[in-house]
Amino acid sequence: TMLVCKQCNYENEPERVYCHNCGAKLDRSLLPPEATKRADPVVVQERVRKMVSPRRGSGARWLRHLVSSLVLAALLAAVALAVRPPEGIPEPVKDPGLNAPSVTDDMEGLAAQPTAGRKEYQESEINAFLQTFGERKDASGGAVKFSRAYVHFEEGQVRVTYVQTIFGIPLYATTVDKVKIDNGQVVAEPVGSSLGRLPIPAKVVPYFNKFFTPLWKVLERDRGIIAKLGSITFHDKKVDLVNKPGAGH
Repeated sequence: TMLVCKQCNYENEPERVYCHNCGAKLDRSLLPPEATKRADPVVVQERVRKMVSPRRGSGARWLRHLVSSLVLAALLAAVALAVRPPEGIPEPVKDPGLNAPSVTDDMEGLAAQPTAGRKEYQESEINAFLQTFGERKDASGGAVKFSRAYVHFEEGQVRVTYVQTIFGIPLYATTVDKVKIDNGQVVAEPVGSSLGRLPIPAKVVPYFNKFFTPLWKVLERDRGIIAKLGSITFHDKKVDLVNKPGAGH
């Protein structure tokens, strides 16, 4: 049974007091008493809910689609940043064997020197030295291939980038550390990390640093020599090494 508005002849549900079309008050005396008695309260409540919010279901679906789209867009943006190479990649030298100094031998001689001494290396010299590691088989990690490593020296810290290829696609993992020698140990304090251009949260850094395990394995001898020195200090595009006189004797 429908209530017909006397003003506009719009057919309204029997629960309405005012016309849904024009707002005029409905004459509920026209409603048969039998229809009111037989009305199920649950059905009436459901009909009222639909009248108040007829598109509630579609709105919720639209909101879910919006949230899903935003999450997907964020993931795609993160992947795009992760695969982008960082800025300032140094150009590889044509013949690193000729251009790279014998850093390991130099440091070993400095550590064994009975008198005070120091060595200064330019960033370009260390990168030429690191470039030779690309041909070492023990620097590869199974399906993940070691490509190269390079450094950026900054005031008080060093930025190390380790490049691996997966199915020919290069991935750039970078760690920024403050390094010091403490009681015969090389201590690195993480400042930040990134994958490509995607910053890595601090809580993830300890797990992220496992990327560098093959590189640290190759540099194990060099790290052991540095631990025998007195100090290591990073400046813009150079590093200073100072020995501990007599430590090698």
